[in-house]
Amino acid sequence: PPGVWILSEEIRDIGDLGARDLSGRQPDTTNSCRRTEPLPLPDGPVSILHFPRNSPTHTQLSSPALCRGPRTLQARTVIQQCSQAKVKIRPALDGAEAQWAEIQEGMVVYVCFSREATENITDEIANTLMTTKLFRKDTRHWASVLELPGSVLLVPQDSLLGEPVPKRKMQFKGGCEPWWGAQLFSNLVSTCRELLQGSVKCTRAGVKVEQGVYGQKQEMVLSCAEPLTVLLEF
Repeated sequence: PPGVWILSEEIRDIGDLGARDLSGRQPDTTNSCRRTEPLPLPDGPVSILHFPRNSPTHTQLSSPALCRGPRTLQARTVIQQCSQAKVKIRPALDGAEAQWAEIQEGMVVYVCFSREATENITDEIANTLMTTKLFRKDTRHWASVLELPGSVLLVPQDSLLGEPVPKRKMQFKGGCEPWWGAQLFSNLVSTCRELLQGSVKCTRAGVKVEQGVYGQKQEMVLSCAEPLTVLLEF
């Protein structure tokens, strides 16, 4: 209803609540609600908001939602399920055939690292990739690549950091230094292999972790039963 809002005197700081006069005037936030002079009221009905003293009126400062700031992007991955995939790691030269890194059923993971990436991020990425239930076994059950079991093909892909700019162009910046990206990628591959080798089910099935070559243009061939693709950021 029209009029002004009056807060109970049990609310100490009117500024914390962002109270506002319905007529459009911003209240004086420098004073407490306990005032000795009367508040001028316009004609018409007045609405009273009462907040009991023992009820919370705002989020506690210790709340994780307030204490945890926005997380800095360290890495971005795109996961694609596949029934078969391969990436060329060495072109055909001097009559020798091209060399490919190839997997059967499993997933292809495109990965890039930002300039904020730290060494510890590779463990988090590897554990997430290997244990997240990404594969649909039936209408009700999903499985991770370790549970499937399946193989993994890791492909470095710095273009995942691309962003649109004016004039319908793309810019690719924010990536880490090439030498550091190569080191992080190598660490990620090693950690994924350790997790795979630690699974008896995967060892018996003969699945594996393969990789592309960091900093090299790579030809790829991929086939899949369904285009199930997931973006994960770290």
